[in-house]
Amino acid sequence: DTGSVTRFSSASGSVSLGSGANDHLLIKNTGNVGIGTTSPTSKLEVHGSVGVIPDTTNSSLAIRDTSAVGADNGGSIVFSGIYTGTSGFLGSGPYIKAYKLNANSGDYSYGLKFATRQNGVGSQAIGLTITPDQKVGIGTTSPAVELDLRGNMRLDGSSGTDRSIYFRNQGSVGGSIQSDKDLSL
Repeated sequence: DTGSVTRFSSASGSVSLGSGANDHLLIKNTGNVGIGTTSPTSKLEVHGSVGVIPDTTNSSLAIRDTSAVGADNGGSIVFSGIYTGTSGFLGSGPYIKAYKLNANSGDYSYGLKFATRQNGVGSQAIGLTITPDQKVGIGTTSPAVELDLRGNMRLDGSSGTDRSIYFRNQGSVGGSIQSDKDLSL
């Protein structure tokens, strides 16, 4: 690209890439990397304008899975850290993963899975799923309704504070509590 300039600043020990007087990528002598900023305070800091509805051409970060079309394919972020001594990195740590609903070419139905890793358990466990049709599952990867909770739920407040569940129908106030077993209140 004509007009691109690569600069090395020996005074600060930083490396920057840019065009003209504008830095687009900076690697500071601290090891911090800045994209769109010349003063990154984190290991990776990205600055830039993002549209109201980001997409792969208008976002701060795009993570793509380049595998062939297939169910469950999608970009992911894995979180890891040292778990033993000073060099034992956790290879299968907690993650956030986009997943393709099916293997149909041309079908762009994607959801999100959030997984954690518990000590002594063989691998990650998906704790929260958001399906392409906006259903949220906690404790299930196949939520059947808008909020599908498999397990117990607790509403707790500080001393003297009441907690409640409010049922509302769009047109009027109302709702019900149903159980397929005995219910005690």
